[in-house]
Amino acid sequence: VHHMNYSSQFKADFMGKFPNKDQNIVLYSLQKGDDAPSRAAADLAEAGYHFVYFYSGTPEDVVLDKGLN
Repeated sequence: VHHMNYSSQFKADFMGKFPNKDQNIVLYSLQKGDDAPSRAAADLAEAGYHFVYFYSGTPEDVVLDKGLN
């Protein structure tokens, strides 16, 4: 699990850290109305990433870190 905020540098930063475009990527935000995950997904699709998923949640959700929490 790696946390990255969306910004104008997101695509370049992501590609530098995760060059394998065939890996599974899950984007999420727990803030209602936040469109950053959809913008990030568009950036990654444009960059050639094939398996990009979006989790739509709420602040009440529990996000597990590799099932250890």
